[in-house]
Amino acid sequence: MKHKNTYFIILSLILSFLYVDVSVATGSSGFSPDLRENLEEREKSSLKDVQRKNSTPVILGRKSEVRGGYKKLLFFVGLLLNPLDVGASSSSTGDYSTVMDEEDLFNLGLRYVYGLGVDQDYVEPEKRLEKEADQGNAEAQFNLGIYYAGEGVEQDYAKSAKWYRKAADQGHADAQFLLVELYGLGQGVDQDSIEAAKWLEKAADQGHAGAQFVLGMAYHSGEGVEQDYAKSAKWYRKAAEQGHAEAQTNLGDLYHRGEGVAQDYKKVAKWLEKAAEQGVAEAQTKLGLLYYFGKGVEQDYKKAGKWFKKAAEQGVAEAQGKLGGLYFSGEGVDQDFTEAAKWLEKAAEQGVAVSQTTLGFLYYFGKGVEQDYKKAGKWYKKAAEQGVAEAQNNLGDLYHRGEGVEQNYKKAGKWYKKAAEQGVADAQTKLGSLYDNGEGIKQDYKKAGKWYKKAAEQGVAKAQLMLGGLYYFGNGVEQDSTKALKWFEKAAEQGHAHAQFMLGDLYYFGKGVEKDYKKAAKWFKKAAEQGVAGAQNNLGDLYYKGKGVEKDYKKAGKWFKKAADQGHADAQFNLGELYLRGRGTGKNYIKAGKWLKKAAKQGVEKAQYNLGTLYYEGEGVGQDSTEAIKWWTKAADQGYAEAQIRLGNIYYVGKGIEQDYKKSVRLWTKAAEQGHAKAQYNLAGLYYEGKGVGQDFMEAGKWFKKAADHGVAEAQSKLGVLYHNGEGVDKDYKKAGKWFKKAAEQGNAAAQFVLGTLYDKGQGVDQDSMEALKWFEKAAEQGQADAQKLLGDYYSSGKGVDQDYVEAAKWYKKAADQGNKIAEVLLKSLMRKIEI
Repeated sequence: MKHKNTYFIILSLILSFLYVDVSVATGSSGFSPDLRENLEEREKSSLKDVQRKNSTPVILGRKSEVRGGYKKLLFFVGLLLNPLDVGASSSSTGDYSTVMDEEDLFNLGLRYVYGLGVDQDYVEPEKRLEKEADQGNAEAQFNLGIYYAGEGVEQDYAKSAKWYRKAADQGHADAQFLLVELYGLGQGVDQDSIEAAKWLEKAADQGHAGAQFVLGMAYHSGEGVEQDYAKSAKWYRKAAEQGHAEAQTNLGDLYHRGEGVAQDYKKVAKWLEKAAEQGVAEAQTKLGLLYYFGKGVEQDYKKAGKWFKKAAEQGVAEAQGKLGGLYFSGEGVDQDFTEAAKWLEKAAEQGVAVSQTTLGFLYYFGKGVEQDYKKAGKWYKKAAEQGVAEAQNNLGDLYHRGEGVEQNYKKAGKWYKKAAEQGVADAQTKLGSLYDNGEGIKQDYKKAGKWYKKAAEQGVAKAQLMLGGLYYFGNGVEQDSTKALKWFEKAAEQGHAHAQFMLGDLYYFGKGVEKDYKKAAKWFKKAAEQGVAGAQNNLGDLYYKGKGVEKDYKKAGKWFKKAADQGHADAQFNLGELYLRGRGTGKNYIKAGKWLKKAAKQGVEKAQYNLGTLYYEGEGVGQDSTEAIKWWTKAADQGYAEAQIRLGNIYYVGKGIEQDYKKSVRLWTKAAEQGHAKAQYNLAGLYYEGKGVGQDFMEAGKWFKKAADHGVAEAQSKLGVLYHNGEGVDKDYKKAGKWFKKAAEQGNAAAQFVLGTLYDKGQGVDQDSMEALKWFEKAAEQGQADAQKLLGDYYSSGKGVDQDYVEAAKWYKKAADQGNKIAEVLLKSLMRKIEI
């Protein structure tokens, strides 16, 4: 009974070194405490290396890792065949010739191999093994094969193969299994994958877990056998059911991919968990993923973290990265950026690109680590060079902003492009912006549009806005307000404030869409509520004018104030105007001056003009002509016609400044050339009078004509004078009459009088006393003295009217009161007639 027990103990130990965790072998040998302690001390480090993979000989040319287990197997050669009695070893002479039982033989053989208490001797075990092997002992044949594999004797694969073959022919599964490798690598025999497969299958058929596992791999890869996933699954399952961890892992993979079996995530989880519990890092990682995504098991971030941690602690990069990710997001664990950084860095240093990207993020924002843009760039670059689009985009950002690296738009563009080509919408938008602004690359609106469009079609609001802008202005694309509207609308509906602002603008001006103040107000309000100053100003303007909304000066002021507080110059001007005119609030020149000054300093010409007027008149600010002229000059220099006219007037009159007709000419010319009718009229007057310029009736006529065409009655009247007198033009009563009539119909008294004389004399018009009388009366009623005198003549003589001395006297007196001497004389003469 003792013999049988010892044999099975030895066999189990051998197998445990081949196929099971070494902790089983070292704890169940039955060695005496002192011997076990000695062995453990000598073999402590190497025992740790014996793992499942050492059970797997590589067939068909794949190198095996089983060789590392040979030395351990030789521990037990003597355990099978030693004939001496350990009990006699207590003799001081060291005589071990006394016959011993099998357990003693076991221990003595081991002493010979490792020189424990006796001189180390490899020959003695060899003799004993050969004797037993020659007698057909399969176990001895097997161990002799291991012996010749090269431990204490000259390595001889041919002999090793010979003895393996003898044991294998007797059905020794371990011998069959090790014979596979020799045929696979051609060691001691001709390389023969078919023969290797044959012995592998024999060992597998006997339930050898390692062989079953390798056979499963062979059928999976199709090496030495015809590829067959179903058979692969069959053999993996047999090994797995015996507890072979690597087979359990691979079987789980087959269920995951649905190769040779129906895809079944529950079974994937089942087999991976078995392997994971045996410490297989790969299985632990994959099991963690199943729990993370809830495939085959209920989603459980905590369990995912548990398995990721086990694998991570074994150095599995993917698991380290996943564990770091959990700490980063706080899924299944308390969020801990420091712990996240620890694991992510481990994975990153092993080249896991996603972890490198996230680690870069932590360094960029200083989460869990000290903020360090340089280190962020280092990790982003490593991931970017592996093709991680997010990292490429982030690295582009660093170069664009000059964070952790020297600012370089060209390099930013390089990385944005790589990410953009992978479909990263943010990178596409930024690359479009570089082309749009010509940063680091030649400005190219067409290419900008190409990239904006790619991002816009992915729904990026900013890209939609920018693409709409290209269509709005016709940059790189044909100008198309309808397409601009389309893209602005898409961005606006996503809540993009500036797109809402632009959309409001399109509806306000009716570009690409029918003009609609109500819709303009709707979009301006949405943008205004998000703080867009331009939209706030425009919304205020709509309330001010009552367009699209009910007119409301208070609401106008509210929105103008919001924009003005943000420094929006036009809003500051508009708010100043409200205070200036007292609309929506009482008049307040002090506040008007405050806001107008803010706008004026930002270059708003209307604000500069109105501020100048406040200084000139001393309203809300101290009266100061010099300050007034300063602001009018600023506005005039910007081309503001009203300021040019006003300043020209000041120089013309010489009030508060030295009179200077030449400056008046210069200023009025600028305003006149802008089409300002009043300036055209004033300028014509200077040419007519020869002030500041040489007298030039022709130039005067040119400017009078421009002003006259704008409907300026005084200019029309003056132009009539030029044609009447032939000054600068050929004398032409007909043209004179045309222009006098235009002015007369606008109520110009001088033109009415002259037109009356033309009708009276029939010059350029048909003679018509009644028409003459009509125009004389109009002019006379406006106080035109000459017309009053002639109207007196008409009533005195009865020309065109019934003679009426009283009415004649009335008009003579009006004219005389204005200093008309002839009317005064005629009035005295007429009064005598009336008295008589």
